[in-house]
Amino acid sequence: MSYEVIGEPELLAQAEQFAKEDPAGVRQVFTAVDHLADDPRPEGAFGSADVLRIHVGR
Repeated sequence: MSYEVIGEPELLAQAEQFAKEDPAGVRQVFTAVDHLADDPRPEGAFGSADVLRIHVGR
C-alpha cells in the first residue's frame, strides 16, 4: 500500500529559501519525504504514535 504525502504551502516556501544555501540538503529532505509514501514508519523514526520524526542528512 502506498500513501500520498502532501506538503503544506509553507513547506515549499521554506524549502525554496533553504535551497539557495543548501540545494543538496533540500533534495535529501524531499527524497526522504517521497520515501515516506511507501514506508511511513521507517526504521530509526522516533516520536509518538501520531507524530514521528526522521533524521535526514546532517
